[in-house]
Amino acid sequence: SGDVPAPHVPPGDWRRLTALFVLASFVETVCFGHFTAFLPLLVRGLGVPEVDVPGTVGFLSMAALLFGLPFVPFWGAWAERYSRKAIIVRSAVVEALLFGLIGLATGIGQVAILVPLVGLNLGNTGVMLAEITDRTPRLRLAFAISLVGTAGPLGFAVGPALGGFVADRVGVQPLLVIDALATLVVIGLLVVFYHEDRARPRSPLGVRALVRRALGRSEEHTSELQSH
Repeated sequence: SGDVPAPHVPPGDWRRLTALFVLASFVETVCFGHFTAFLPLLVRGLGVPEVDVPGTVGFLSMAALLFGLPFVPFWGAWAERYSRKAIIVRSAVVEALLFGLIGLATGIGQVAILVPLVGLNLGNTGVMLAEITDRTPRLRLAFAISLVGTAGPLGFAVGPALGGFVADRVGVQPLLVIDALATLVVIGLLVVFYHEDRARPRSPLGVRALVRRALGRSEEHTSELQSH
């Protein structure tokens, strides 16, 4: 029946796993919602002249995206080859460190060095969905995926609204420090309560082979879409 868990997964484990991933995704997007929404205020508060604020914000936003995108296929490959938990926790650790350091920065030069590293946070959502898919009963799978998928947009929507209230009272940088502390809580919960399935088969392929295969599938899918 659809209520029978996948092999190697104790009953109820998928519910805990889904709850952890929902919380992790929500906190992550709340924090990034603060960062993206209030980046102009952060830049201005660190002494950048008003006329240079738009260009500085554009440069920092582009740098974060461009630096992180090339690593995205590798995070998935490393997760399949070695450990999904390590890749998911890695994302939260990077997030906590970067927001904490940006929150403590004293000059725009320090932020310019740190912001591109925000891209190292990418690549965890696909790994979460792969783990959910493997460990959730089939009749509950769509529900579990929908919860994890909803947490991200909800965090982006709620984050700036709540963050604006806090930032007006304590400032943008203290808000980012609060975000870092909230992420530390998430890291602790993931480390303690997320138990990776040790019986899960690991891919025998090397990381580069996995990346090539993933990119090849992506190109094939794009070709099929274009042919239609």
